[in-house]
Amino acid sequence: MQERAEEFYHAVHYNPDEFDKNGGIWPIHAGMNEAKPGYRSGPRMVPFYSLHFVKSGAAEIVFGKESAVLRKGDLFCLFPERMYTYRLHPDRDPLRMGWIAFDGKQASGILGAIPMNASTPFARQKATREFQLAFEQLLHAGTGTSMQDRVYRSVMLYRLLSQLLPNAPENDIPKNPRQWIEESKNYMDTHYTEDITVQHVAEYVGIHRSYFSKMFAERVGTTPTSYLRRLKMDKALLMLEQGHSVLETALSLGYSDTASFSRAFHRFFGAAPTQYFRTKHGIVQGPDL
Repeated sequence: MQERAEEFYHAVHYNPDEFDKNGGIWPIHAGMNEAKPGYRSGPRMVPFYSLHFVKSGAAEIVFGKESAVLRKGDLFCLFPERMYTYRLHPDRDPLRMGWIAFDGKQASGILGAIPMNASTPFARQKATREFQLAFEQLLHAGTGTSMQDRVYRSVMLYRLLSQLLPNAPENDIPKNPRQWIEESKNYMDTHYTEDITVQHVAEYVGIHRSYFSKMFAERVGTTPTSYLRRLKMDKALLMLEQGHSVLETALSLGYSDTASFSRAFHRFFGAAPTQYFRTKHGIVQGPDL
């Protein structure tokens, strides 16, 4: 470890490039320290997120007019452009901490799920053995600039932060229909070209199929079946207009053959694919059955 006036420390500095910054989160630097008597950092602010965890001893963090004393297993985060002070708090054991600084558009969302935010920038007993093992792996991942190195560090950072997230209770059903309806729409928007059914979607959001269909129709204005069919048919039109064959379009949209795709297309538009494009400008869309 290196020595400074108030601490012994070891730090690793990464050099994020455009590849890193196009991701959801990326590491900036990481390290460990052991505080000397009188240890203090701040008041200061940082332009990124800096997550610290207490390995032994005790630290006090001051944020605004509030403060908190943190001990082994606790952690705190410096949020961007906020003023903080943290310092040694009396304890029989020396203060040892680890830290990882990172940034990215997903950072605040991940921290909020811990939960931590700028108003409450600490959490109790989150730095478990598994978290600290993941931290050690990230700390020793190196600073190489190859694609493999960068992807590995990104994976390790996600793994590290995932250790802080609470486990979802079994059979946890969202109470707010708006939430699970949006989740179901996103699920369908992502998987509509695969062999999914309304039952699959209802199971994904943890809602009984009949209740799911009823609430979806009330809130969205169309049934889940019609929503899925619309996604498929909009994509079908786009692919056919781009010059893809009926077979290519059918298989790309999850149909087993051209016959089943043509039947679905006819039910939706009132004409088979080839007929639809022959009379494209004169045809009237059929009912969405």
